[in-house]
Parts: sequence; structure tokens; C-alpha cells
Amino acid sequence: MARYGLTALATTLSMVPAPALAGDLSISQVVSAWFDLNHQEFAVLTTALALVGFSVVAAILLMHTRVKATRTELRLRADIAELQVQADRLRALLFAEPQVLISWAAGDNRPQISGDTALLISHDAQQNSPQRILAFGTWLPPEPALQMDHAVDALREAGEGFLLNLSTSNGRAIEAMGRAIGGQAIVRIRELGGLRRELAESNLRYKTLQEETELLRDFAAAAPWPIWAKSAEGNLRYANTAYVRATEGTGVADVIHRNLELLETDQRADMSRALNDNASFSARLPIVVGGERRIYDVQSLKLGSGSAGIAIDASEVTALRAALERMAEAHRRTLDQLSSGVAVFDARRRLAFYNESYRRLWGLDQAFLDGQPDDSSVLDRLRAARKRSSTLESSGLESRKA
Repeated sequence: MARYGLTALATTLSMVPAPALAGDLSISQVVSAWFDLNHQEFAVLTTALALVGFSVVAAILLMHTRVKATRTELRLRADIAELQVQADRLRALLFAEPQVLISWAAGDNRPQISGDTALLISHDAQQNSPQRILAFGTWLPPEPALQMDHAVDALREAGEGFLLNLSTSNGRAIEAMGRAIGGQAIVRIRELGGLRRELAESNLRYKTLQEETELLRDFAAAAPWPIWAKSAEGNLRYANTAYVRATEGTGVADVIHRNLELLETDQRADMSRALNDNASFSARLPIVVGGERRIYDVQSLKLGSGSAGIAIDASEVTALRAALERMAEAHRRTLDQLSSGVAVFDARRRLAFYNESYRRLWGLDQAFLDGQPDDSSVLDRLRAARKRSSTLESSGLESRKA
């Protein structure tokens, strides 16, 4: 095309008269001569000039794009290097302490495990199959392992996070935390040490004490005996339902607010003296409950922040014991009226009862019999008495002979 353009230009110049070449041709004559060219040659020349201009513009744009691409590539490379350094630094910080990270991508059942798995499983098991760390029963006791299974299932299915303080089978205190982050379920397991270990142990002790306290409160509330607790100043701090009924209060809050007492003034004074001296008090006391006077076995202990007590109804036991004593006394009087000697030995073969005829029959000392001797001692005493009797009889016979 450039060749065609040059040809057209040469043709135009050849058609110009010689005087014009000498500089005598005017501009209008040149233009007129130019328009006298062939239309085909003009089109060829125009196309050639357009292609030359397009090529120049395309080359300029290409160079500009390549420079821009080079700058973008250098910037991206610098960003990648910076991100790599930052990732290495974060990974170093993340695994600065022994821990294990387990992550599940969305829709993927195969987890990615990283970290120090030797913290939880043995080195041999780690080499054979790191997935064994998901068998929580291999490194956790049964109950914590079941708790961990339920927590992980809830995390993967519903995205419910959890934070558990557990103790492994070999006695290590660990913290297991699960979170749903960026469409992934992530579980972090790390060994606790220092303040975190103490805090975890304190939380476990607090949880255990809270459970025990709830059990004791439920038991005390359901017990049929009045149970109470007082502060060091003697103010009522706790009372169960039986105590409320015994003091005729409207409720636990009412009994505590009014500081209603179960025992009488002199009984409370005796209990206070006993607690100050011995740190414990035990007595069988009469207490008026519901307008009826009944017998209670009162037990109280002095504690660090006050005292606690319980009153067990012993009215039936007292009545039964009195009836037994009356029956035994009646039997004793009946047996004392017999002319035959009667003696009763208990399971330990000690004398539990004897009548007057038995004592007179053998001539035994009443003080000796009241000491509840065993049957061997009684027989020994009888043998000694017979030997002395035989000795006295022999001495009397010899003196009569003399």
C-alpha cells in the first residue's frame, strides 16, 4: 500500500508542468492537479495512511499496556511476598504453644489436621493415621469423649460454637474450642498451662461444687426433717421446707426475713455454748411443732462461716424405748418373785439379767453381777467359792479331831 501511495505521488508530480517544478506553480494548481488523480489511487493512498496511523497508535497503546502490566505484576509479587511473610509470622505465632487445629471445609467430610498431634495421640498412631485424633475415646475418658462428639456434631451441622475444658486420659488439662469461620468448621485443641490451667481447674472445681451444692439443696428441700444454717452472728441464712412447716412460716423467704427459731431460748443458749466449746452439739430435746410437743434429736455443727443443724423426729423411738423399758421392768419384777434362779446372757455371753433367787442360790455378790460378767467369769467365781468352801470344811474337821 505504501508502494501504491508513492507511485501515486510520483505520477502526480510527473503530471505537473515543468515550470511548476521550477516553483512557478501556485497552490491552487497543485490542488487541482491532485484532484485530477485517479480515484483508485486516492483510495489506496488513504488506506495506507490510515493503516500507518493505526499501527502507530496500536504500538503506543501496546507499550503503555505492557508497562502497566509490568508494574501490576511487580506490585502483585510484592503483595504475595508480604502475604507469605505475614502468613509465616501468623503460623509461627499460632503454633508457638502446643495445639492442634482441625478444619472441615463446607461440604467436605475429610478434615485437615495441623499442629502438634503428639499432644493427644502417640507418635506411632500419628504416623499410621493422624485421623485417629478424631476418635476422641482413644485419648479422653468416656464422658468427656461423648461430650466432645456432641459438640463437634453440633458445630458441623448447625454452626454452634463451643468451649470445653477437659482432662485427657493421661491427666493433661486441655481446652477445646470450636467455631464456624469463613464457611469452615474449625476446632482448636491446646494444652493449658500457667494461669489458663489454674483458671480451667478453678472452673472445674466451681462446676463440681455447684453440682454438689444443687444436689445437697435438693436433698435438704425434700428431707422431712427441719434443716437450717446460720451465720456467725446467729442470723438464719438457710431453711428447708420442713423447717418452714415446723416454725409455721409462710415460706423460706419469710422464715429467713423474720429469723424464726425452732428451739427455745434456753435450748439455743445450751447449743451456742456447746458449739463454742466442742464445735458440735447433740441432744434429744422437746420441741413444740404445730401445737404438739414432740421429741427431736438435734444435731448441730460449727462451720467456718457459721453453723448448720438438723432436727430428726425421735418421738416414736422415745415412746418405743419407754414401752420396752416398762415391759422389761415388769418382766424383772415377775422373775424376781420366782423361787428358781434365772439368769439371761446376751449374744456376747455377758450377763444381761438375773433375779434375786439366782444371786441367793449361788451366793454371788450383787456388785459382781451388776458388772455384767461373762459366763466364764461366773463359772470361775463359782469354782473358787466351792474350793474355799471345801477348804473351810476340811479345816473345821481337823480342828474338831484335834
